Amino acid sequence: MSLGGVSKGWVSKLVARYRAGGEVAFEPRSRRPRASPNAIDADAVESIVRLRKDLTEQGLDAGPDTIAWHLRQHHGRTMSRATINRHLTRRGLVTSKPRNVPARPASASTQSC
Repeated sequence: MSLGGVSKGWVSKLVARYRAGGEVAFEPRSRRPRASPNAIDADAVESIVRLRKDLTEQGLDAGPDTIAWHLRQHHGRTMSRATINRHLTRRGLVTSKPRNVPARPASASTQSC
């Protein structure tokens, strides 16, 4: 019996879902994880935002590396610069710089000899 390019495991899973829930088993399901066990807590995010604000007001560097240093030295928390940058960006505290686009070279027909 041909399964039309579908694995036996997937068919078995659908049959089990159908037996457990009926027609609803064939509705698309979210692939989003139910939990994010490695996510940082809200207090940590608030610490990042507060440090960014405090350092900026003092006229000091307030980048992810500096915030990571302050978190490690003064709060006993270790966080990667990528995590810090991600949360700053989500809060709208990072504005991306426009990229330099190199000028196109003049075509051979417009260059003077």
